[in-house]
Amino acid sequence: MPAIAKECGITAGAIYRHFDNKAQLLVEVVRYALQTLPTSVRVLEPAELDACDLPEFAASYTTPEYKLVRQLSLEVHTAASRSHDSQTLLAKVNEESARLISRSISGAQNSGKSDKKLDPDFAAIFLQVTIMGLSHLDTLQPDLIGDQSWHDFILDRVSMVLGFPCPTRVRSGSNHKPRSSIGADLESE
Repeated sequence: MPAIAKECGITAGAIYRHFDNKAQLLVEVVRYALQTLPTSVRVLEPAELDACDLPEFAASYTTPEYKLVRQLSLEVHTAASRSHDSQTLLAKVNEESARLISRSISGAQNSGKSDKKLDPDFAAIFLQVTIMGLSHLDTLQPDLIGDQSWHDFILDRVSMVLGFPCPTRVRSGSNHKPRSSIGADLESE
């Protein structure tokens, strides 16, 4: 806390006037980071969540721009494993997020945009687990970060599992070949 206070130009005591503990500060840093990203799921602003954006939100975790969010996600989960306060706050954030995602998916089902047979609660948990897995991308498969074909694969798979008929959206300027094209190139050589 003293190092954080020094970087901010305030005292550690001033930080504790706004946050009860380190765990709460870390969770708020992550919330802020998520809220400042253009495609983020806004846990605190549920009216802005469109269920059709959920697949793109998950696929965004494959982009270089989300490196900080991936790192913060891992830090929060690490902190939760060491601190009961962190664990309690993380559980609350996860529950809020799951409820919001589930309600959003239910709304999409009611309006005919998503598969009505899908369990929205399980779909919300699936999305959270997928995103947490993608948070490990920097250490598991760093070469896939920024790979358009990987982004599109995640977008397609999450859309399919969530019951959305959303087509793959290709970002402009992509220089990555889809994996199937790469395989076709190898076969022709």
